[in-house]
Amino acid sequence: MLDANAAKLRESITKLLEQIAKLITPKKQSLVFMINSLDLILNAFIGAKVTDCEDYRALKTVLDTHVTEYIKEELSQYYGKLIEFILVAEGQVSRNSTHMQNQQRIQAGEVENLAREFKENWKAGVEHLSTDVTRSFSNLASGQQILQQIYTQLILYYNRFTQIVRLCWKDPPFKNNLIGPQVILVEIKKYSKDFAN
Repeated sequence: MLDANAAKLRESITKLLEQIAKLITPKKQSLVFMINSLDLILNAFIGAKVTDCEDYRALKTVLDTHVTEYIKEELSQYYGKLIEFILVAEGQVSRNSTHMQNQQRIQAGEVENLAREFKENWKAGVEHLSTDVTRSFSNLASGQQILQQIYTQLILYYNRFTQIVRLCWKDPPFKNNLIGPQVILVEIKKYSKDFAN
């Protein structure tokens, strides 16, 4: 009986938060509201040392879903063209094809432009991401975890982009516009330290 009532209360709270979130625009701010609200509730569970229960797990799942959606929103704001290209190109190129065959399946000029744009703008994007997250989340520990997930996803996307380039060119004519992942990691570490301070 008590578990059923607790489940109904949890569902009611979640529905109420979602109704309020629908009133908030833009979508990113709506997600921030949901994440901050759910994080506050989950921290109450943690403070009471009640984390091994269905209510905690269910709310954590809802939180994780909103965090994933927030990460997509943040990255698409600064790296949307790159991400969109990756998602399309991965279905067009193949490890089993030659470089020339793969080049014919994509727009070479688009790849070169994306590489150049990323090289010119990626640092500013990383800085904006750090600023957005710092301003958005009241719980610094949660904010830092979200920022790390965003940076991890950014590196994964960029690695996927460079993999597409390697499948299309043995020696890309725009290779000086490609950035090594180590360079990105060094810059990200700077912002991760800043966030912690």
